[in-house]
Amino acid sequence: TTPPTELGVTVTPNREGARYLYGQGITLTAAPTAATDLDHWHWFVKPAGASEFTISDRSATAELKLPTSMSWNGAQVYASLYDEDHQVVASSAPVTLEVSTLPAVTTITAATDRPAYRAGDVARLSSTQQPQTDETHFHWYVRKTGEEFYTYIPGSDAADATLPITADLDGASVLVRLFDDAHAVIAESAPVPLQVADAGPGATTIAARLQPSTVRYAAKRAALQVEVDADGATPEGSVDVTVGGRTVARDVAVDEAGAATVRLPKKLTPGRHRVVAHFRPADDQAHAASSSPATVLKVERAVSRVKAVVAKVVRPAQRARVAITVASAADPRGVVVIRDGARRLVKVRLDRAGRAVVRLPRLSVGKHRLVVRYQGDRLHAADTARAVLRVRR
Repeated sequence: TTPPTELGVTVTPNREGARYLYGQGITLTAAPTAATDLDHWHWFVKPAGASEFTISDRSATAELKLPTSMSWNGAQVYASLYDEDHQVVASSAPVTLEVSTLPAVTTITAATDRPAYRAGDVARLSSTQQPQTDETHFHWYVRKTGEEFYTYIPGSDAADATLPITADLDGASVLVRLFDDAHAVIAESAPVPLQVADAGPGATTIAARLQPSTVRYAAKRAALQVEVDADGATPEGSVDVTVGGRTVARDVAVDEAGAATVRLPKKLTPGRHRVVAHFRPADDQAHAASSSPATVLKVERAVSRVKAVVAKVVRPAQRARVAITVASAADPRGVVVIRDGARRLVKVRLDRAGRAVVRLPRLSVGKHRLVVRYQGDRLHAADTARAVLRVRR
């Protein structure tokens, strides 16, 4: 599908001016400014105080939903639309989010009905207010070990709630929030930790380490080194690996030492990716499944090398021919600009082979120092070549 020449992207927040009260859902919707069949999106976020945007693993569609958190206050977000070759067609302007809090109308305290649980139990969660209010709009949330944000507990829409206990909730915490009619938080409890004791299957722990932790797009594959332990024993089983929530490896068997090495895909989009290993036991009656803490893989843009071939001498009536080649570990796309000092002479788009041939305008007699600049793209870094052209009578 060939996109319209003047295609742009707009991002519309679900609240006017992207201004939110803490607790109100943040939904951003991207839309092309002209009709197109393209529907491959990526979102990029720069938290307040950060120096650069990073790709979000929360959406690859035209809609991005962000969990409740004050960390979004001052964050900037933009969306990019990609073509079938995973090249950026258009990007929106950044949208700056504003998140503020309302004063608490009461102090809310959360509690569990037991100090510890076993997998298979149902925790009974309760809350009290001081002073008591007439507000009745509650939601309960849980955050597992290693997770950044709290997640809504389905069906927990009252002052009291229940939570089915699973082994992976050991070390998790729960809290309750009270909302007003606009779904803004007007009271929030302190987190209450959960303790889950062994119940039947033995607990396992899984550690994962990237080697290396920084790679270039399409040039080298990072390896995830995984070790699984069960209180000093070595459980049998296999490992799945997810990158940004997407499964990239399945059923990789652990060896007799409980170790496995998983090579990640070479062509992960440049940016920062959360990598998690998930252990699945061969005997789930003997050992429990487990997931590693997330480790971050940084993918940098592929190195590009631009080469320009041009005649050393031409006559004033001639238009010099420049043959351009951009080499990279992946097929480079995008635009090359040729300048004569500060003057831009020509702009040309590379073909699928990373090549272009262009004629320069007629130049004045004398020596011209040409700067050939490949501008790069989302996947490839920029590069510059230089050449000297003489125009003689």
